[in-house]
Parts: sequence; C-alpha cells; structure tokens
Amino acid sequence: MIFKYDGQSIVLVSEVAEYINISNIIIEDCDGDKVLFLESKGNPSVSRCEACSISDGLPIKFCSIACKFKIYSINLTEKSK
Repeated sequence: MIFKYDGQSIVLVSEVAEYINISNIIIEDCDGDKVLFLESKGNPSVSRCEACSISDGLPIKFCSIACKFKIYSINLTEKSK
C-alpha cells in the first residue's frame, strides 16, 4: 500500500523489503512504522542523496526508492555501451 506523509508518497519497509533491495535508502519512522519514500524528498536539510545531490552527512546514499533506481539505471546504461 502507498500512503501519504507530509505530502510525500511512502511505503512500509515491511511490505517492500522482500521484493526490492532497500539497502542504502533512508528509512524513516512514521507513527512507529518504518517507511521509505517513493520519490525524492527534495529537502536538503533532511537527507543525503547521490541522485538528487541532497546531503546532511549521513552514511546513506539515497533518500528514496526512485533516487536509488535512477542511479542504478544510469550505471546499467553506461555499462551496456
């Protein structure tokens, strides 16, 4: 299921972790549930992300599932050339 949190689409970690690799994506706490953002958070004061150049010094590479997919897609495209 997709939920809204502060105007952003989120999914529960427990619902997606068995289907996709969620390593290096920021996991947030939302009312006691662990959640992932589907799209870029777009808030430089909150996260760090390779894809959207957001940074706060956390050792996490991506702020959302979309940002991780974007970087991995670019890397796969470059390797196939």
